[in-house]
Amino acid sequence: AGGDIVSLYKAHTTPGADKSILAQFFAREYLLDYSLSQMSKTRQISLWNGICMGGGVGLTWHSPVRVATDNSMYAMPETAIGFFTDVGGSYFLSRVRNDISLGLYLGLTGQRVKARDLVKWGIATHFVEQDKMPQLYSSIKNGVNAGSSDAEIDEIVDSVSDLSAKNESIDNLEEIKAIFQPDSIKEIMERLDGADSEFGAKTRKMM
Repeated sequence: AGGDIVSLYKAHTTPGADKSILAQFFAREYLLDYSLSQMSKTRQISLWNGICMGGGVGLTWHSPVRVATDNSMYAMPETAIGFFTDVGGSYFLSRVRNDISLGLYLGLTGQRVKARDLVKWGIATHFVEQDKMPQLYSSIKNGVNAGSSDAEIDEIVDSVSDLSAKNESIDNLEEIKAIFQPDSIKEIMERLDGADSEFGAKTRKMM
């Protein structure tokens, strides 16, 4: 989380640092993210056992298996620093639960989503309790090989996952869908101004 921005800052401010990174970093990062999104023969499993933001999301989002734990915290917080949701964010955020309103909300506010809520949102595919992570690591190490099918891998991860999280509802879902329509930022802000709710006031302040 944020390692890309930190490395650029240090390259710019540290005397004698290699400043070539300032010209090359994002080109390489985005090419890597794109390459990961296009892989067809490699099955990637992403374990979000901690903070996963920005560049970390770009490296892991395209994994067919994305595991959240009690310790997970996800966000695309770039707008807070005057940047845009990069690393392919406009692609994957617009496809969260096949509803662009949810992606607009996450991208424009930088809202953090934690733990089992990540499965509710359709951001993570599985939720594994923290104390079951050693069991998951062992199951992957001993049960997954080059010949494993997608179904076999899913079964291994499912066996230690709490699958009930997929059936839980998102807080303020209807209000998010009503306010964050894909028309314009101006109209989104106007709808927030007119929202007579605690959620509307809080979100307006965030933006």
